[in-house]
Amino acid sequence: MGAALERVMAALNERGLAVRNRRGYFMAQCPTHPDREPSLSIRPVVGKVWLHCWAGCDKADVREALNLSLADLFDDELDKSRLPTPVVVAEYDYLDEHGELLFRVERRFPKGFRQKRPDGKGGWVYNTEGVRRVLYRLPAVLAAVAEGRTVWVAEGEKDVAAIERAGEVATCNPGGVGMGWHPSYGDALKGADVVIVADRDDKGREHARRVLADLEGKAKSVVVVEAAAGKDATDHFFAGHTLVDFLPAGEAPTPPPVVTEQEAPRRVRLTKASTIKPRPVRWVWEDRMPSGSITLIPGREGIGKSLTLVWLTAQLTRGTLPGVHFGAPRPVIYAATEDSWAHTIVPRLMVAGADLEMVYRVDVVTQAGREAPLTLPDDCEGLVAEIRAEGVAMLALDPLMSVIGHGIDTHRDRELRTALDPLAKLADETGCAIGALAHFNKSSSNDALNLITGSRAFSAVARAVVAVARDDEAEDGSCVLSQAKNNLGRLSVPHLRYVVDEVTLDTEEGPAKVGKLRFIGESDRGVTDILGNSDGDDKSSRAEAAEWLKNYIGAKANKEAAATDVMRDGTAAGFSRDQLKRAKAKAKIESRKAAFGEGWVWALSDPEESAKGAKGAGHGDMHPSHSSALPSPETAEVVQLFPGTETPQETSC
Repeated sequence: MGAALERVMAALNERGLAVRNRRGYFMAQCPTHPDREPSLSIRPVVGKVWLHCWAGCDKADVREALNLSLADLFDDELDKSRLPTPVVVAEYDYLDEHGELLFRVERRFPKGFRQKRPDGKGGWVYNTEGVRRVLYRLPAVLAAVAEGRTVWVAEGEKDVAAIERAGEVATCNPGGVGMGWHPSYGDALKGADVVIVADRDDKGREHARRVLADLEGKAKSVVVVEAAAGKDATDHFFAGHTLVDFLPAGEAPTPPPVVTEQEAPRRVRLTKASTIKPRPVRWVWEDRMPSGSITLIPGREGIGKSLTLVWLTAQLTRGTLPGVHFGAPRPVIYAATEDSWAHTIVPRLMVAGADLEMVYRVDVVTQAGREAPLTLPDDCEGLVAEIRAEGVAMLALDPLMSVIGHGIDTHRDRELRTALDPLAKLADETGCAIGALAHFNKSSSNDALNLITGSRAFSAVARAVVAVARDDEAEDGSCVLSQAKNNLGRLSVPHLRYVVDEVTLDTEEGPAKVGKLRFIGESDRGVTDILGNSDGDDKSSRAEAAEWLKNYIGAKANKEAAATDVMRDGTAAGFSRDQLKRAKAKAKIESRKAAFGEGWVWALSDPEESAKGAKGAGHGDMHPSHSSALPSPETAEVVQLFPGTETPQETSC
């Protein structure tokens, strides 16, 4: 037994909490809530102990109740360098009656809060000395009291936002339970009907009692309620409950009765658009993968889909992915069912440069202590708790199909949405991006969305689709990544070309061969061009187009021509744009950026072809800058776009 596990067991025994051995891990009564059946999982892993309460209790609260520090969960002295750098993930403004900013609260990952006030010079001072303490959303609270509307009092700003999304006015005191309720806060609620939402733990209920005591004689009426699922108002709504489903304080939630859709009580709820705050789109991968949404990554077998997801994971954990988390490494939860973690996933993560301390394999343990596969929508609530607790930037599903619950027909839109809609809600509620792999079916089409195996709901629910395909006409065997759908941004982002290198990884049991994805530049040929042949192109017409290209470009000075000129003159000669693009490889023509601001050019890359193309034209040799051995300007741009990538070497996908 490691030192960390010994400390945890001693703390549980000291408090008389029952512990059960589950062969490799333990279940114990949780110290932060009334726990008849053990719901606290204690799982020893290499060098540390993992604690998780399946009733939804916060990990920090569990540690505090056991009088354990974060360092106590590690066998050796905690190396602070292994902890992530705190990152601001949300900000909450506290305003006075007139809407003037008094102070601001930062919520940080890992869990923590900091308060700051304006310094009067455009900056901030990280304290609130001399600043008046007021309720959160004070102007809205005063307006609601004047209009006779009910005001809800929650424990924190996150729960206030959840209640506001349900159409009600809500507030909380700064600092929540930690700083307590001041009697001056109740003055703003004089004459109001108030609903207090107590967190379902001892601290939350004690805080609610103090608020209730202060409001007696001030408020018109006061009711104290608790969530019907989870710990707080946020969990309550995420579980699908409504405002009318809150339980009277102190009542343990009971499982809802099993009813049919026809028997279930229903009501229509209207929410004024004026109460919904607009939010900007935040991009995990700039212009390609939005935060808080599902991004689908479809493609055929064996072209590096999983390596693309591994690459994204590595970039996020290192803080090198262009987007909202650039410069701020963030954790990733990785769910993979088709590959071995020891033989495939971890080696791939290592050669991609991922910070393994920030990548989490996701497992599910039932109340009976048995391991079970991650399943949607059943495990959405558990995922939400972990995403929030760890500040996760992306949930990687490799593939998405493998986590859809058994019994759900993935070819029927309505059934599939019972799994996908809660997943989309999970993303929206947490701000976590979902990166999900999908497979192409066997049909023939140049539309990536139509090729996704299963119901059309897969591509409909996803806000973005990043498709990949192997370019069989590329001499280096490279693949192409294209934006096939982008509901939240522009679709006209450049196609990217990548190869897969074979890397040797030294392990304790000997060398292992591992694939590593490497972007080599932009591509003027996209996935749509690769997948389909919609204009009836065949070998003879392609050969004819290739011959025209060689003669056309070979006759130019420097053996190159602007891409716009090629398309204009080629279509005038009777070839389609797609035919010209597909004939480019056969004609041994490369594309590259011209001088800054001058667009793309097509140039002959083979000296022999240059000579053939120049017969009778009277032009000199190919310009040395066209040599295929040199990295092209667009490759250099991509190397800068993706920090950590190397200068391209000749390889295949």
